[in-house]
Amino acid sequence: AGVLVLGPQSESVREDPWKVVTVREARQGEVRFEESRGYLFPSMDANNPIGPDSLAAHVRIERRRGHVEVEHFRAGKSGVFRIENACLPEWSPNGRYLTCSIWTPERRMGTLSVFDVDARRVIADARLASGANSKWSPDSRMIVAEGVSYGGDGAILLYRMTVPEGKIAVIDTLAVPTDYEFSWSPDSRWIAFSRPTKMIHEGDATASDLWIADAQFGDAWPVRITPDRVQSDPLWISNRLIQVLEVVWDEEHNTSERVVVIEISNDGAR
Repeated sequence: AGVLVLGPQSESVREDPWKVVTVREARQGEVRFEESRGYLFPSMDANNPIGPDSLAAHVRIERRRGHVEVEHFRAGKSGVFRIENACLPEWSPNGRYLTCSIWTPERRMGTLSVFDVDARRVIADARLASGANSKWSPDSRMIVAEGVSYGGDGAILLYRMTVPEGKIAVIDTLAVPTDYEFSWSPDSRWIAFSRPTKMIHEGDATASDLWIADAQFGDAWPVRITPDRVQSDPLWISNRLIQVLEVVWDEEHNTSERVVVIEISNDGAR
C-alpha cells in the first residue's frame, strides 16, 4: 500500500514554549487524570451517560431518528424534557450543560451543540464543522472537538469552543479523513493531541507527532516529532506529564507497542 505524507497545518503566532525533559517507560501506579478524577462521567454506553447531581440522559430512537431525553432532578426540580434529532450526549463536569450531536437537514450531519440544562435550550453550536468526537475541559468552560468542515472541502478540523459564548478557534486541520486523539490538561489550559503525519491507503496512521495547543488562544506547537512511529491516545497524568501509546509499523505493516510518559516544561508559556 502507498504512504500518504501529511504536512503541518497549525501556525503558531508565538514562540514555542514547550520542551521535552525526559521520555520514559510508564510506571506502575501512575494514574491518568481523566481516570483519577472521573470528570467526564464515563459510561459504558455513549447514548446513555450518567450525569452529576441526579441527572441522566438517554437516547430514544423514533422513526429511525434519535432524540435525547434528560431526566432532571436537581435543586428541587424534576421532570423529563427532550432534545430533538440528537444523539451522543455528554455532560459537562459541573452538570450545567450537555453537549449533543444534533442533526439538521441543511447540513445533513450532526452539529455539536451545547444545551443549558436549567434553561432547557441550545445556547451554542459549532458553526464550522460537525463534532461527533468531543471532550469538555475540567472547568466546564470549553470544549475541544474534531469534525468535518462545513466548507465543502471535506477537511477535518480540530477546534475549541467556549461555553456559553460559543466562540470557536480552529487549532488544526487535516486534508484527509482520519482522526485526531486529544485530551485536556488538569488545569484546563492546554490540549494535547496526536497529529497524523503518514498514512497508508487503508486509513491507518503510521506516524504521528505529539502537539500541545493553548486552549485560550488556539495556538499549537509540535512537542515531540516522531516520523518513525505513532504517538496515540495522549492522556495527561499531571500538568507536566503526558502518557502516550507508541506504535511502530514495520515494512510488512505489523505493529509493536509500548506506553511511555513524556515529561514536559513550559517555562516560556504565559
